Amino acid sequence: MMTAAMTRLTERLRQDDRGLSLPELLVTIMIFAIVLAVVSGTFVTMTRATTFANATDTNARSASTAMNEMTRLLHATMNNPQQNAADAPAFSVAKTESMTFTTAVDLTGSAPIANSGPDPRPEQVTLALDTSRRLVETIIAGQPVVSGSAYYKFSGTPSTRTLAPAVSTTPSGQNALFVYYDASNTALVPDATGALSAAQMKSIVSVGVTLRLSNNGSVADNSVTLSNQVGLPNLLSTGTVAS
Repeated sequence: MMTAAMTRLTERLRQDDRGLSLPELLVTIMIFAIVLAVVSGTFVTMTRATTFANATDTNARSASTAMNEMTRLLHATMNNPQQNAADAPAFSVAKTESMTFTTAVDLTGSAPIANSGPDPRPEQVTLALDTSRRLVETIIAGQPVVSGSAYYKFSGTPSTRTLAPAVSTTPSGQNALFVYYDASNTALVPDATGALSAAQMKSIVSVGVTLRLSNNGSVADNSVTLSNQVGLPNLLSTGTVAS
């Protein structure tokens, strides 16, 4: 015979087999939904923060690399000597968003030309924005005018590479991508097309570069702006640039 205690235990076990009641199930679902919402929100926030940080880092690295390259090229800007004539001016194009100049930096890595002029030989460099506003570097290696000559021309096949992507347009009232300064550190004013005249280009002794990389790959603004004014010691014949 079952005792009263065993009867009560059996009855309790039978009742436990019934599972959760409807109110208990609803409460469980609500708690699960709250936890899921918190976890999802945290994941989305972390994803956005990571995307923003990565995009900002990419822009900063791109801007820094491009600025270092332009600074290196511009710092070695030089006039190009001509036989029985005045030196050709260093700048043949000087606009707010493009420039072409001669530099003493040998960017091609080519072997020295036998019986030619000084090594490294000069290069002609163009820095300009393409139709997608990417900053593009185009290089033409100097070639001796005649064999054994110390005078160079730039008529070879150009090599091109992209220095920076998606350069932003210049905000109203702020410095353009390229600003040119004379020996008194006065900005040379371009014409309506953004270009300097031939006379103005002969006065350039430093170049201001303001590189703005636009927002990319993130909902939050991760644009980056770097500015630098590069002195051109080879073009400064007397005195120093005013600070």
